[in-house]
Amino acid sequence: MAYTVESVLNDEKILAEFNWDRDSLTAFGNQIVAQGKKDSLPLAVAVYFEDVRIFQGFLEGTSSNNELWVNRKINTVRATGHSSLYSRAVMEKTGAYQELGLENHMGELAICGGGVAIRQGDEVKAVIIVSGLPHEDDHNLVMNEFAKFKALSA
Repeated sequence: MAYTVESVLNDEKILAEFNWDRDSLTAFGNQIVAQGKKDSLPLAVAVYFEDVRIFQGFLEGTSSNNELWVNRKINTVRATGHSSLYSRAVMEKTGAYQELGLENHMGELAICGGGVAIRQGDEVKAVIIVSGLPHEDDHNLVMNEFAKFKALSA
């Protein structure tokens, strides 16, 4: 396990420090899609801003199964107010779903990486969803691409 509750919360903090709006989120979604095409990755990418899907891209190799995972990951972020990998880290740390308080929603959620929350104060302002890679790689792709995006935006 290369992630912890603390590391995922730190990723959220890093993303929260950027001044996001619809245009920057759409540009970021396009950047992730471009990287996925360059690397021939079977990615599904969705971007939500203020609870509305404003961007999506489904690359070669994706299927309706990826759409299910996108929906489960956004449901997880909405239910917890944190990245979906945070839920996985809490579950692995405690060994129990009860700590998350999500028992009645397990079929609708994805307790894995790939739903990355962009928080503003105590609320989720935006969510970047990546599906198609191993779950940690989904999360890490968002964070790696953000480092490039931030450098280009400076």
